[in-house]
Amino acid sequence: MLAASNLRLHKVTSNCPRVIEAFPPEDCSKDVGKLDLFTDELPTQRSLGLSWNMCTDAFTFQIANDQKPFTRRGVPSAVNSL
Repeated sequence: MLAASNLRLHKVTSNCPRVIEAFPPEDCSKDVGKLDLFTDELPTQRSLGLSWNMCTDAFTFQIANDQKPFTRRGVPSAVNSL
């Protein structure tokens, strides 16, 4: 359906070898395109502030431990930084 709509996926990544094999190497993510998913260790992928550990199939994110003052501006700033 994507090809019929002239939409091309690029920078594709997956921890499933069948998915990666379905795409040409130039459309795969630069970290995954040349890996052998059966023998090589899978890298951690980052997108939109999230990290995806491909081995454990888990998402993580990091929170900065900045101390904000307990004021009308400090509290919303701390909440919005999450």
